[in-house]
Amino acid sequence: MTVRRLLLTLLLLLALAALLWAGAGRSNAWPRAAALPLAQWLLALAGLLASYGLRSARLHAEWQGHAALDARTSLRITLLHIAALNLLPLRAGELGYPWLLQRHGRIRLADAVSSLVWMRLQDALVLSGLGSVAAVAVLCSQGRLAWPAGLGLLALAALALAAAATALGRWARSPVAPGSPAGARAWPWLGQLRLAAQLASLRARPQTWGWCLANWLVKLGTVAMLLAALAALLPLQAWCGALGGELGAAFPVQAPAGFGMYEAGSALAASLATGRAGTADPALWTDLLGAALVVHLFGICTAALAGAVAALLRTGDVPAPSLEGTP
Repeated sequence: MTVRRLLLTLLLLLALAALLWAGAGRSNAWPRAAALPLAQWLLALAGLLASYGLRSARLHAEWQGHAALDARTSLRITLLHIAALNLLPLRAGELGYPWLLQRHGRIRLADAVSSLVWMRLQDALVLSGLGSVAAVAVLCSQGRLAWPAGLGLLALAALALAAAATALGRWARSPVAPGSPAGARAWPWLGQLRLAAQLASLRARPQTWGWCLANWLVKLGTVAMLLAALAALLPLQAWCGALGGELGAAFPVQAPAGFGMYEAGSALAASLATGRAGTADPALWTDLLGAALVVHLFGICTAALAGAVAALLRTGDVPAPSLEGTP
């Protein structure tokens, strides 16, 4: 049965890739991709692998001092998680993260889930900050906002994000009085989210924010480099395209490997940055979608290859841990 599901997933991936390939078949991105020097592809490969390493360092920093979760195990868990995210539909790969922490790191399931929640909260805040910087830069470059006003907005955005991160930590660490939240009955998921954040806040370290920021800077910079070369975009426009792709891939409902949502998000954000989003220019959209598809396929192949290598690494698998006690 597992083999049948795997074959079905592969067939769906091939079908979706074929549809996107046909839709963007006339894109100039394909000849540009073929003409791109090997050194640039290797640089992009190194950039994505470096982002995986930075993500692994963030995981290791969170669980610093945990004997079973050394640097090698952290790297293996990260690579397998990234591969699952890239290959499974509906963000189902997220479910593998707690299981991997439990199996390979002797982490309680509740703590593993809280780690996932905290990591995604950090990602959301960091991407919000980077998105704010990109939006202000685009408005200033298009003459819709004066640079002094733009710098002032960026300063306010930085203060707001710092305050949000601080408030998030305080909210997570504050005790929960039984029955005190008035909206607990209406939004029970909010109480579960807070409980998960509380568990994670006990391990929260300032350096995890640094690793998270470094990871996104390297990954988005790598993707932007490829988009700029494949779609003839300016660096800022390509950076917006990279951000848009990540936001599109964050939607909970999507096809296997995120095909369609990633390309749409990347093309829309890049077109907004060029100032031509409202124009009926089929050539522009074809080029942007084609470039996003090439980058997406490259990222999927890189993640799958890294995950396959990680699966071969032996880190001393351990039996499932007890649910009693803390790690």
